[in-house]
Formats: sequence, C-alpha cells, structure tokens
Amino acid sequence: MDLLEVAGLEAERLRLIELSRTRDVAALERAYAHLESTNPRSLSEGATSPAERELVRAWIEAWDTVLQDWFLGDGAEHGAWRVLMLPDESGGFVLRHLSLLAFWLSEVGSERLGADPLPVELGEMSLDAQARALGRFCTRADGRTAIDYAAVHDALRPLLRPFLAHWALTVHLVSPTASFDPAVGANRQALCNDFARCHAEADVGLAMDPLYFQAAYRAIYHSSDPHDFVSVLSDRAFAPRLASRTACEPQGSEGLGVLLGCFAEHHAVRRSTEPLLSELRDAGEWCGYYPGGDRAAALDELGPRWAGPDARLVATDAGRIDAARSLAERVAEDRLDFLFFPEVGISTASAVLARQRLARVQATTYGHPATSGSREVDFFVSGIETEDGSTRYRERLVLLPGLGVASNLPPEPLHPRQRPLDDERCRLASLSSIDKLNGELLCAWRGVLESGGKCAELLHFPGARGGAATAIECAAREALGASANYELHPALPRAVLLQRLLEADVLLDSFPFSGFNTLVDALSLSLPVVSLRRPGFAGGVGAAVLTRLGCAEECVATTTEEYVAKAVRLARDAQLRLELRARLSRERVLAVLCDGSLGAHFRAAVEWMRATGPGQDGAPVYIEAGEPPRVLTDWPRR
Repeated sequence: MDLLEVAGLEAERLRLIELSRTRDVAALERAYAHLESTNPRSLSEGATSPAERELVRAWIEAWDTVLQDWFLGDGAEHGAWRVLMLPDESGGFVLRHLSLLAFWLSEVGSERLGADPLPVELGEMSLDAQARALGRFCTRADGRTAIDYAAVHDALRPLLRPFLAHWALTVHLVSPTASFDPAVGANRQALCNDFARCHAEADVGLAMDPLYFQAAYRAIYHSSDPHDFVSVLSDRAFAPRLASRTACEPQGSEGLGVLLGCFAEHHAVRRSTEPLLSELRDAGEWCGYYPGGDRAAALDELGPRWAGPDARLVATDAGRIDAARSLAERVAEDRLDFLFFPEVGISTASAVLARQRLARVQATTYGHPATSGSREVDFFVSGIETEDGSTRYRERLVLLPGLGVASNLPPEPLHPRQRPLDDERCRLASLSSIDKLNGELLCAWRGVLESGGKCAELLHFPGARGGAATAIECAAREALGASANYELHPALPRAVLLQRLLEADVLLDSFPFSGFNTLVDALSLSLPVVSLRRPGFAGGVGAAVLTRLGCAEECVATTTEEYVAKAVRLARDAQLRLELRARLSRERVLAVLCDGSLGAHFRAAVEWMRATGPGQDGAPVYIEAGEPPRVLTDWPRR
C-alpha cells in the first residue's frame, strides 16, 4: 500500500465512526461508493506491514459498526434493514458489499467474526425482528458457523429467503477461502444438501453473482457427489436469469465450436483436454471462442495453434456476466451443431454459456471433474477406467477407452538429479493446491511424518504465493506439529518446479480430490506416488493411473490408514522406491498419460453425439474409434 492509500483508508475509517453517530445518509452513500470501488480482499493482500494490515482490519470493522448500529441494531430506524436485505427488481442487492461483510471480516482476520445462534423462536417473530436477527447472524457468520439452513429457510418470511440464499452462496460456501477444518467441510456439505431440498421446486429469485459460480465450482471439494446441489443451483438460480438470452435450436448447421476459457498454454484445463481436441483441431473443423480479450490477447495466451492466422477464432472479453451474455448471443448467431466446453464453472464465460442452448448438441468433460448441473449440456465425456459405476452426472455419460483423459507432453528437467536415488533420507513431496487441502489429508501427512521418523521430510508446492501461501503454511504447521519436517515453496514456474520435484523421492497425492496434472508431472520423473481411492473421477483418477502403470499394490490405498502405511513403507524402503522407479520409466509413463489415440476416440464420440442429438436420458455409451458404439445397459442408473 502506498502513502495515499494509507491516508485515505484512515480518513475513511474516522469518517465511518462519525457517520455511525450522525446518521448522515448522503455521507453513507459516498462512503459506500468508496467501499464498492475497492476490493477489500485485494487491499488486505496488498498490506505488507503489520500496521497496514491493522489499518485494513480497523476499516472493515468500522463498517461492521455502521452495519450493526444503523441497519440492524435495536435502536435503528424501523425498516432500515430493507435496503440491505431485500433484493431489487433484478434480484441483486443494492448494498452487495455490506451483505458480504462476514467474508471481509474473515479476510482481514477480525475477531468480530462469529455470530450467536439464531433465536429458536425465529419463526414466531415479527418481520422486522426476524430481519434484524437474520442480518446480525449473516453479517458475522461464514462457513465456520453451523446452520440448519432448511429449518431457518422454513421459519423465515418469504420476503427474507432470498437474502438467506444469497448469504449461503456468497459467504458460507466461499469463506473462509482457505480452511482445513473438517467442521467447515461438514457445515458446507450440510448446507448444500439443504439448499438442494429447499430450492428444488422454485426460482431462488436472485440475480447471478460471480460468487455463486464459485460456490458451485468449490462444491466438489467438500462433496464426493455435488450433483443435486449444482443442478438445483443451475435450474433455480442461473437458468431463470438467462432464459431470455437462450438461443433457439439451430437447424441445418454443421458448425462445431469450443469455448477456450482457461485454455492458456500451461493451464491445467488445457493440459488435460487438448489431447481430446487435437485431431479435430488439426482438421480445421472447430471454431474457437476465446473469452479473455481481443485477438492479440488470444494469440499471446493460446499460442498460434489455436489463435494463429489460420485458426477460426472469435475473441472477446467475456470475463463479466453481462459480457459473457453478449458472447452467448454471438455464439448463438453462428448456429452451431455442436458446442464443447473443456470446463464448466472455472471461468465466468463457461458458467454463463453452459446454461443456455447455444448449439443443437452440447457436451463437456474433465476440465472440472463434476457435472455442469445444466439441463442444456447433453453429454459428459469420460473414461471407462476412471468411472466407478455410480452416475454422478446430470449429462449422459460418453465413455472413451482407458482413462478418457490425457496430458500434453510434460517438459524434461533441465539438469540431472543431484541426490542419490537410494538416499536413506526420504524426501516426500505434495503438489496439493489450496482447494485440495483439508483436515483429513493433513492428518494423514502427520501420520506419515511421525511414523517415518527422521528419515522423512515433506516439501509442499501448492502453487500459491503471498497471503495464500502464508495461510497454507500456518495451517499446515499447526496440523502437522511444530517438530514436523515440513517446508512450503511458493508458486514456481513449471520448469523450476519440475527441477525441484526431481530431487524428491515420493509424491503424496491429495484426497478426496485426487490430482491428474500433478501426477503427470511427478510420474514423468519416475517418481512413485501414493494415492487414496475415493468415489468418482475426482476421487479415483490417481488410483486409475497407478493401476494402469502396474503400481496399485504398492501405491493405491482404500483407507487413510492404508495410505499412511504405504507412504511410510516407501519412506523407509529405498530399495522399493528403486524398483518402482524402474517400473515407472518416462517412456512407459508417457505412453499411458499422453495417449495419442485419444483424439481419434473423441472424434468418433463427437460423431456419435451429433448423430444421437440433444437429450440427457439413456445409459452410458462406450465409444472406441473403429468399433460400433456400445450402450452399457447394465450400468447403474441414478
């Protein structure tokens, strides 16, 4: 933060203190305009000194004082809560930043965060008293606070239910952004279940908010099956706001399109989905839609293969919801026969476009390994070896041979390994990102380090920097114990990361959300991996990869106790690590993980999907290039 920011923030804090006393409405409007134009999270992350961080915290807490006294206090003007808690005609909230106050309090580490339970007599209160009680709770509580969402929803007057849903989606399911407490995951899972039941039949009545997309995206990290929650959210919150923009069904078109959001050359989505698209792309049969800027930005981010002069590409800036709606209209004008989403939910553009019928047939895949939840996405392209027989997808499953997913060729290290391969001191490594960390995983790591004794140390590469890296390190050290041999490395360029990873001996896969791209990097270096098999693709892809490579007995666990035991055995047994390294030659690993035949299978799948047409009913179908499609009628059905 520079001196002007510091001075301005201190002046604003003092103004808010005075404002809470004088009740100057015009001054409140000016102060709120400043809050709305400032992202408190960015401001907090930009505070480098303790004094600056304290100033940001005091500023947010001054807003909390205004909120609790002016809008929600017992002595506040009757009905003042209405401007805060009632949505406007569009379903949005005029004072959106104040409705997120618990999020901001969490970001700045305020001790004010944490609400008293809602009163048991909530359903018997007047509308005014009910609103104030709900407002005081929601502006001080996030995912760390348990709530019986269904009971509160049913007790509330219908007028207040949209605010409860808004808080659930923007605060409870999103904040804290980094939490490794199992209770937080349990709180969020319970709320997702209740949300799906409460809103299954009626429009939630909210305007779309980017944080709603984040709630849907993150649901898979605390649920092995987010199908019901994501589907209800799509039907009852997203789709109603997009109905007027939905295109008519195209007729007579042969065009194919692919949305190229999150498709930078080294992005995880591109690394795992480009092999599917390669054959059709090389044949020039796709039109790409790039939502990240103009043609020059597309060329810089996507490279010449997807954005060069010979590439069919529509480039626009669709990072905002309104801009994504405009892109949807542009796609609809092209009257495509088939539209493919490498991911749904990571980018704003994909979250918006996938809820509309922009092509006759629409499909998605593992870019984000969970159902899109959208009625408008017909097929989910998966792999026969990575699905466990349970149907977690709203889309109809199209199963390709093997893993159904592959990777681009990973680069080789620039320099040879320096440590001896049979070093008695085992260097464990993890590439688990902040979203994949959780209390159960950290507990398993602790068991490995404690049982591994002095011969085991853990290097953690979460791909984070700044405040996020600090939060991860603090939480990890607290969970692992002060004496644990743990070392966190901030975000590194991929080439540097691979060089550091080359010096490791064993990779600890994450669970219940397994890695794929992280496993590609580790296994391409012949690094043994310990993985815990959990349900679905997200939970089982690591186990499927290791099974294909013939390492299931030594490396795949089915319980956390077995995960710890297998990791400890590898940490202590240098000879076993050498045997596994011999089995995991780079050539053998790349033959499995960089499967060049996948593009042909996917092309056959696209032909079948187009011939079959839209619709989500039917058993999964297995498609292999050169063979007749085979409907798996005995596959378990939801």
